[in-house]
Amino acid sequence: MRPLPCSPWPGRACRVTAALLLAVPLGLRAAPADLADVPLATSPSAAIRPNLLFILDDSGSMSWDFTPDATYVYKYGDKNTAISGLELLDRTQTSLCHGVASINRSAYNPALRYLPPLRADGSSYPDASFSDAWEDGYAGGSSARRNLNNLSTIGGTTAGRRLIPPETWVAGSRTTVNSTNYRFFYYALPSASPVRCNRSVTSGSSAYSPGRFTIVLDASAIAAPAGVDARTNYANWFSYYRSRTLTMRGGAGRAFAQLDGARFRVGFSSINTSLTNDGDRFLSVRDFDDSAQREAFFARLYGLEPSGSTPLRSALSRAGRYFANKLPGQNDPVQYACQRNLAILTSDGVWNETATPVDVNGNAIGNSDGPGSGEVRPQLDDARSSGTAIGGSGASGTLADVAQWYWKNDLRSSSLGNCSGAISGQDVCPDQVAPTARDPQTAQHMNTVTLGLGLAGNLAYVPDYETQTSGDFFSLVNGSRAWPHPLAGTTAAQELARVDDLWHAAVNGRGKFYSASDPDELSSGLREALDAIGATLGAGSAAATSNLQPVAGDNHAYVASYETVYWNGELSKRTVNPTSGAVSSSVLWSAKAQLLSQVGVNSDSRQIHYFAPGEASKLKAFTHANLLADGLLLANKLGPLCPDASGALLLSQCARLDSAGKAAAGGANLIGFLRGQSGFEMNAANALRVFRERHNSRERNVLGDIVNGKPVFVRKPSAPYPEASYRAFATAQASRAASVYVAANDGMLHAFDAETGLERWAYVPRAVMPRLHQLADADYANRHQFFVDGSPVVADVQDGSTWRTVLVGGLNLGGGSYYAIDVSDPANPRGLWEFSHANLGRSAGNPLLGKLRDGRWVVVFSSGYNNHVTGDGGGHVFVVDAISGALIRSVPTGVGDTVTPSNLGKLNAWVDNAADNTLQRVYGGDMLGNLWRFDLDDRLAPAGHEALRLGTARAPDGSVQPITTRPELLELNQAGSRHAVVVFGTGRYLGSSDIGDATLQSVYALKDPLDSSGWGNLRLRSDLVGQTLGSTVVGGRSLRTVPAPQAVNWSSQIGWRVDLTISPGERVDVDMQLVANLLTFASNVPEANACVTGGTSWLYYLDVRSGSVLPGSPQRMVGQFLGNALTAGITTIVSTSGATKTIVVSRKGDITTTDDPGQGGSGVARRIAWRELAR
Repeated sequence: MRPLPCSPWPGRACRVTAALLLAVPLGLRAAPADLADVPLATSPSAAIRPNLLFILDDSGSMSWDFTPDATYVYKYGDKNTAISGLELLDRTQTSLCHGVASINRSAYNPALRYLPPLRADGSSYPDASFSDAWEDGYAGGSSARRNLNNLSTIGGTTAGRRLIPPETWVAGSRTTVNSTNYRFFYYALPSASPVRCNRSVTSGSSAYSPGRFTIVLDASAIAAPAGVDARTNYANWFSYYRSRTLTMRGGAGRAFAQLDGARFRVGFSSINTSLTNDGDRFLSVRDFDDSAQREAFFARLYGLEPSGSTPLRSALSRAGRYFANKLPGQNDPVQYACQRNLAILTSDGVWNETATPVDVNGNAIGNSDGPGSGEVRPQLDDARSSGTAIGGSGASGTLADVAQWYWKNDLRSSSLGNCSGAISGQDVCPDQVAPTARDPQTAQHMNTVTLGLGLAGNLAYVPDYETQTSGDFFSLVNGSRAWPHPLAGTTAAQELARVDDLWHAAVNGRGKFYSASDPDELSSGLREALDAIGATLGAGSAAATSNLQPVAGDNHAYVASYETVYWNGELSKRTVNPTSGAVSSSVLWSAKAQLLSQVGVNSDSRQIHYFAPGEASKLKAFTHANLLADGLLLANKLGPLCPDASGALLLSQCARLDSAGKAAAGGANLIGFLRGQSGFEMNAANALRVFRERHNSRERNVLGDIVNGKPVFVRKPSAPYPEASYRAFATAQASRAASVYVAANDGMLHAFDAETGLERWAYVPRAVMPRLHQLADADYANRHQFFVDGSPVVADVQDGSTWRTVLVGGLNLGGGSYYAIDVSDPANPRGLWEFSHANLGRSAGNPLLGKLRDGRWVVVFSSGYNNHVTGDGGGHVFVVDAISGALIRSVPTGVGDTVTPSNLGKLNAWVDNAADNTLQRVYGGDMLGNLWRFDLDDRLAPAGHEALRLGTARAPDGSVQPITTRPELLELNQAGSRHAVVVFGTGRYLGSSDIGDATLQSVYALKDPLDSSGWGNLRLRSDLVGQTLGSTVVGGRSLRTVPAPQAVNWSSQIGWRVDLTISPGERVDVDMQLVANLLTFASNVPEANACVTGGTSWLYYLDVRSGSVLPGSPQRMVGQFLGNALTAGITTIVSTSGATKTIVVSRKGDITTTDDPGQGGSGVARRIAWRELAR
C-alpha cells in the first residue's frame, strides 16, 4: 500500500503507515505480565469458573462384575455369596455369557487397551502384575493380591445348577466341562451374530453352535491390541476395571485428571449421602486447581465402597438445593451472578427410592414438564400411563421433573434470601447467566448431565441422538411418541422407563445424556461433557460475533470478524454509501463460504505457502511431503502428536483416542486438517475422529478468527513517485486485479480475490509452525491462542531499477516475527524474508515502509511487547532492508529492562514529501508513558542514530499513563511559525488487570523542539495548556463539552492536554484519526463487573490546534456517547459532498456512521480523501 499523499493544506507532515485502522492490540503490561490469549472485549473481568458437582452412584449394584443387569441367567450374587461381584476370580457359579465382552461389558475385552488409571496430579498408576495382581488396584499395597495364573476351576455343575450350555468344545471335539479343563480367562465371540444370555439356546432362529465361542483357557492365549502386552493388559483389567465401580473410578478419574483445573470449580457427592460438608461421601465445590481439593476429590472417587440403594431423584434434588445454598450447614459454592452450575449424575441402574423429591423450600416437586408447564418437545412429558403413547398428563415427581425444576426456577432471589454468595460483597441474584443456543435461561439455575453405565431403556440410544433425523429421540422431538412413563409399575418395561428417565433428565436440564459400557466410553463421555461445559463457559463470556474495523475499497468495505468458543472468522464485502458513509448490512460475498468451496473431506484446491529461501520464489507449498523433506515436520511438532517423538501427549484428546486414533493424530492428517480438510475431524461422518470439529451450531467454517489483524485492500499502484521507472511499473500494473489481505489466527495470512471472495493463496510464517498443532485440540474452545494476528501493510518499493509491491506483516500477539512477500502479481506471490531477533518481543507494532536519506528502501518497526523473555527488555526500533530483510541498524531507547520492559509499540513516521517518501524521523510511545523520537538518519542533534525522550505522561497521582496507540503527526502553522506536533492518547486494554484500572488517562498534543532537549514529566509543565471536560444532555443525548476553552500559543507553550476525568477507567486504546484540524478519537470504559463483558465508549472531536471546541460545534460539544459497547476502531472519511464522517465499529459488531460537528478549517497537514481509503 502506498503512503498517504501530502496534504494541500498548509504544512507538510505525512505519515507512511499503510493501515488505516489497526485493531486494539491485546498485549502486555509495562512490567512482565500475562498476555490475554483471547479478545478482552469478549472476556469477563474475572475468571468465572463454572461450578461442577460430580454425583457418583455408590449403590450396592456398583460392586457387580457384569454389565448390564440382564447378563446373568440365575439370581446374581455379590462378594459375600461368591457367585459374582468382587469374587469374580472364584468362578463358583457362572454362565457362558458372563465371560463374553460383547454381552457382559464388564468382562475382559481383548480389543481394548486397559491403561492404568491416573492420579490427581495426572501421573499414572503402575501397571498391574499378572502374577501378583491387586484385587483393588486403587488401594495399592493395602489390597489383597492374586496370582492370575492360579485361577480357581469349576466343575460341570455347582450347587445343582448347570452351566449353559453344559458343555464346551476344544479343537472340534465335544468335551464335558470338568474340574481339570474349565479354567478360563474370558470368552471370545468371533461370530457377528447376536446371542442371548438366558435359558434359551437360540438367538432368533439360530441355535448355539460350537463355532460361536472361543474359550481362552491358557494365559499364553490371552489377546490384546497390537503392541500391548496381553498379560499386563489382562492384569490391568482385573485390578482396575473388572467391576462397575472400578470401571467408574478409572473412566471418571481419567477424565478429571486431564481437566484443566484453572477453568473449573469441582465438588463430589455420592447418591447415598446426606452430608452437606466435607466427609467421605461429600466434598464441597472449590477451585479445581487447588492441589488439596484435587487430591480430596480423587480420594473420594477412588476410595468409596458401594453400598445402599439408588435414590437418584433425591440426589439430584439435593444438588439443586446445594447450588441454591439451601442445605443446612453447607458452604455456598456460588460466587457470581453469571456463574454456571452443573450436576453430573452417574448411575448403573434405575432409581428406586420412594421419597418424593423436593424443591428449594422442601415442597414436593410435581409435574414440572407436563402439559401446562409451558414446555415443548423434546422436554415435554405428555405420556399416558400405559407407556410411550402421547396425549396423557405425563408423570409427576420423576427424575426429569427434578432436573426441569432446578433448571427452570431461579435459584437465587431476594425472596429466597440467598443473594449473598461465596465472595463478600457480590450480589449473586441478578439474572446475568449468559444464554446459549442450548440453554436460554439467564437466572441462576442448575444444568444436568447424566451418564448411564451399561444401561439400555425402552428408547434406543445413539451417541449423536441430538442430530439424528430418525430414531426414537427424533420421534420424541417431532411428537410421534412420548417419553416412557417411569412411575407406572414394576414390570421390566416399566423399570426400563426409569433408564429413559435418566436420559429425559439430561434433556430437561439442558445438558446431555451419555451411555457408557466400558472404561473408554465412560472416559470419552465425561470428557465430552466437560468439554461442553468449557465451551459454554466461553459462550457465557460473550460468545458473540465481534466485527473489527472495515477497510474501504472504492465504495466497498471489507469487514473482518470473529466468533469466540468456535474461534472461527469471517471477511465480508459490503457496500459503503459514498454520500452518507453508511456501511450496508448486506453481504456481497463471504470469505468463509467461498473458502468452503475450496476444501473437501480429504483434499483441497488451496495454494498455501511457507518461506523457503532455497526456492526461486522463496516459497514452497505447505504440504506434508515438503515439510518432511525440509525437516520442518518433527521440528515444529507437526508429526505424531499422541505421543510425539519425546513421548509427550500434545493434544488434550490424546488420552481418550484409541490406538487407531492415536496413530492418525499428526503428520499428513494434521497438515490436511490445517489446510481445511475435514476427514479426521470429530464428526459422525468420519470413521476416525481425531481433530477438533470446525463447526458451530449453524455451519462449518475453516477460516480462523480475525481479531487484531485489519484487512488491507490492494489494487493498482498509485503512489505519487516521480521516477520514470515507477510510472512504467504503474502503467504495467494498471489492470492488476484487486486483492484483500488479512491475517487470521488459523496461522495464515490470507489473500482473497476482492471481486469474488475466493482465496487466491495463503501464507504460513515459520514462526507459528511449532504451535499449529494446537488448532486441532478438541479443547481449543478454551485454549485459544493468537497466531498470525497483525495487520499487514502494503507499499510500492524500489529494488534497483525495478519496483515491487511489498506486503509486510507482523504476528502481533501471535509471536515475535515479521515477514515480507512480494505481491506485485497477486496470483503468484514471491517470498522475500522473515525476521526475528532476541530483542523483538510480541510484534505488536506497525511496520513502516519508506526510504532512508541514502535512498535505501527500508522497513521500520518497534521491539514490541515483553521482549524481556529473550532480550534485554529495552525499547528498540529496528531498521531492515525492505527487499532482503537484512538488519541495517537497531536504535535503542536505553529504557526498560528484564524486570520492567518498556513495551515500545506503534510508530509513525514524519515524511516531508510523499513523492520522495523519505522517513525524516519516527515517533512512538511505550507503556512506561514515554514518547520517543527516533533519529534514523542523524538529521538532528545530538549526533548519531539516537532515541530522544520528548516527554513522559503521568497521572496527577504520579501513576504511569501507558501509550499503546499510534501517535498522529502534524505541522501546525500559527502566526507564520511552523511547529512539528505529536498527538497521542494514553491508556491500555491488554490484559485482564487493565479492565478495572481506573488510572486517569489523557490526550496530549506536544511540540517537538527538533533539538536534543525534551520536556520531562508532562504533568509538571505549566506551559502545557489543560482543557477541562464537562458533560451535558441535549435532546436525550449525553455529550462531552469544554465549557471554558483555553487558547494555546504554540510559540511560548509546548502544547495541550485533555484529561478524561468524567468516567473512571476511560482510556484511549484505539488509534486516532486526523483530518485537517479535526482530531477524532474514541475512548473506551471497560466494564469492571465480573459478569458483564464489554463496556461503554465515547467519540470525541477536537480542534487539534487547541484540544478544544471546533468552530461551529453546537453547545461547545467535543464528544458524544456511543453506547453500551466498546469501540474496536474508527475510520474518518470525506464524503462525495465534502462532509467529514466517521465510521465507528463496536466490538459487538455494530457499524455506525456519524457526522462530525463543526469545521476543521485549515492549517494542518493531513488529508484523507474518499478514494484514498482504498489501496
